[in-house]
Amino acid sequence: MQKHFPFWVRKWLRHVLTRIVKVGMVVTACLTMSIMGASESHALNHTSQVVAQVMNANNDISQFGTNSSPELDITVYRSPYCGCCGGWVEHLRAQGFQTTEIKTEHMEAIKQKYRIPQDMASCHTAVINGYVIEGHVPSKDIKQLISKKLSVVGITVPGMPIGSPGMEVGNKKEPFNVVSFDKKGNLKVLSQYSS
Repeated sequence: MQKHFPFWVRKWLRHVLTRIVKVGMVVTACLTMSIMGASESHALNHTSQVVAQVMNANNDISQFGTNSSPELDITVYRSPYCGCCGGWVEHLRAQGFQTTEIKTEHMEAIKQKYRIPQDMASCHTAVINGYVIEGHVPSKDIKQLISKKLSVVGITVPGMPIGSPGMEVGNKKEPFNVVSFDKKGNLKVLSQYSS
């Protein structure tokens, strides 16, 4: 289902299935109490507790239709030995991204597959909504890329600048740029971060 249906269909299906499960749990609670011959007041009290527990679960799904943020499912290819890559993944998760990590020792092949310009390469490569994200790109730049639907292959933070997400070293920061690249190899600076 992940690859064959658009994001809004998958989200709608999750919403519907969650509602079905919630209703089923409430009905089960009512029937169980009825079969056990519990008093009416005890059955109502127990049922209201179940309803409260179920309705408090998965509040993010119950808010379906109120969140206009773009799809944030991202697949990250990274070396199993790179700690800073894990730091970047944690940065994304803290900003609401749903991350899938694929640890591989063949990162060079991944970069060739996604046509990362050699001078724009970094340690990890990610894919989201058809875009390629290379290196320690801040989450807000990824969200802007998706929302603006730029006509590029992807964006990158070349190298591994200190102070970029996942590369924090105390208060030390190096200036860095977020650069877009297209199929023809054209580069454009989208964001600049100062030290």
